[in-house]
Amino acid sequence: MKIRLVYHVCTEVIRQERIATGDSPGEERSIEYDLTALTQEERKLLLDAASVAAHSYAANTVELRPYRISSEHSLVYSYQWLEQGHVLTPEQGIAAIGTLRATRAALLEQAEQQTLAEQKRKQAHQQKISDAVEQWLGLPRDRTVEVYQSLSRQEQQEFDLDSRVVERRAQWRREDEAQTTAEAEAKRVRKQAQIAAWVADHGTLSQQERLAAGLLDEAEVLDGIREQTFAPVSLPLYRKLVTEDVDHNEECGHYDVDYASDEAKDATEAEFDTLKVIRAALPAATVTLRRHTATCNTCDRTATRAGILAVVTVGEFDLRREFGVVTPSEQPE
Repeated sequence: MKIRLVYHVCTEVIRQERIATGDSPGEERSIEYDLTALTQEERKLLLDAASVAAHSYAANTVELRPYRISSEHSLVYSYQWLEQGHVLTPEQGIAAIGTLRATRAALLEQAEQQTLAEQKRKQAHQQKISDAVEQWLGLPRDRTVEVYQSLSRQEQQEFDLDSRVVERRAQWRREDEAQTTAEAEAKRVRKQAQIAAWVADHGTLSQQERLAAGLLDEAEVLDGIREQTFAPVSLPLYRKLVTEDVDHNEECGHYDVDYASDEAKDATEAEFDTLKVIRAALPAATVTLRRHTATCNTCDRTATRAGILAVVTVGEFDLRREFGVVTPSEQPE
């Protein structure tokens, strides 16, 4: 296959004038390339190089015309406006193809080396993950976090996807669930035993009979245990705040009240004395002074009341009771 490169030689001024009048842009010259021995890719490279180089010290227009067009090779190149340079001879074009071939070979070798380097990097990366997994699998569960934290975030993501890690974590979840279930069942059994023992020692005949028939409500037994536990404290119970405890102003026609409770940061004399009475009566209890607040969202009026919460653990049950604050004259002897 042969290609003829046709170009026109003229100065920039003459070229612009002839373009404006529609005349030929200058003296027509041509050069022929035999592309038969070149690959399709090399043909394109040569034609691209020739079209870029096909201009002299003057400004030229260049058109690449197929010298012979067949159904297999139909190369059409449009006009290109070029500013300066020279036209490649056929010999220079073939030399350019040799350079292009060498450059392409070098690039291919470089790409191959980069590919091999990337493969080695990936293999080393995968080996690091595999080694970490093997080490992780061989450690006790409470020490596996050390291996995991030694990896980068990306490495951890790949580590998490390893099938061995996925299966081991699934196994741990199954073990945790089985342990939780067993502990809950054991706690339920201990509660039943505690209730049965209390009913046998302190329950009424009716409670004993209903327990034997499986008809005794656990809440009823807990009420009895609670009364027995807090019996040493002869103080009035805390009375919860209600809407009416807030001194609403006259314009407040809609009582929208919010309630809040917090641990007190200070105590009055009466509050502290009451606290000491409860702690003395219940040495095993956790006793906390609390401040309860009721606030009207309509008129912003607030009511505050103190309470003292005592929590006692009896067997499997945490029993709570909140007492009111009394003045020294109201406290029991």
